[in-house]
Amino acid sequence: DIGGDKTLPFLDIVEIKDPALGLNGIRLLLKYPRLLEMQLRVFLRLSGKFNVKVSVPMVSLPRDMIEVRRYFLQEKEKLRKEGIPFNKGLLLGAMIETPAALMAIDELLDYSDFLNIGTNDLVQYVMAAGREKIEVSDYYEAGNQLILNALKDVIRKAEERGKGCSICGELAGNLKFTKLLLGIGLRDFSVQSTLIPYV
Repeated sequence: DIGGDKTLPFLDIVEIKDPALGLNGIRLLLKYPRLLEMQLRVFLRLSGKFNVKVSVPMVSLPRDMIEVRRYFLQEKEKLRKEGIPFNKGLLLGAMIETPAALMAIDELLDYSDFLNIGTNDLVQYVMAAGREKIEVSDYYEAGNQLILNALKDVIRKAEERGKGCSICGELAGNLKFTKLLLGIGLRDFSVQSTLIPYV
């Protein structure tokens, strides 16, 4: 997940005025396909030895997943020809962290093996309130409660399609919301290791 507040020293990408609305996540990787190919190849090779899944960051449109899956199949074929072992059933899923992804959830499920709800970005985009901006922190906090209804729909649709759905970000580890998240059907939480016993 590169771009925005996540930078790499070897990528010379010009910073834009508001990186949260610019070239980040899968948008950046699709603009620099060799970087995407390299990442997919690494995950495929790791899958030969470890239990991993590939989660595609900042998905907005179904075409994002269609394109990634095309590169994914291409890298699988290359490894097959080279005789390098990998897990042929490696799962490729979408991060749900934009309002657009919420709106396109039915079609996204057509091209995703699982979903991972990234609450940090999702809340800030839904509320138009930066998660690191203290001046609008009350709006960001209110967004945690507000998105629960939207999450219900995502979880229900994923379940109907027999596809896993997990949650990550601050909301996943916020103990005020644990029972509510369980109540809407979530069972897979990604949280900091120190929070595991409490959750």
